[in-house]
Amino acid sequence: AVFFLQSRDKQNIPQALSVFFQQFAGAKWHLMAATAVIAIIPVVIIFLVFQKQFIKGLSDGALKG
Repeated sequence: AVFFLQSRDKQNIPQALSVFFQQFAGAKWHLMAATAVIAIIPVVIIFLVFQKQFIKGLSDGALKG
């Protein structure tokens, strides 16, 4: 899928990060860290909103098996 998504408006987050960091020479760790935090924020928000459902699903799955 990476080869087919060459337009910038259709890139996923890992591909966009890769392209972004390939444009610059050397590792700019402060930019990488800031971008990683921004990329993970939606995942954390979704987990916090649905935390009870995640925990219940894990508990139910562990008891049934």
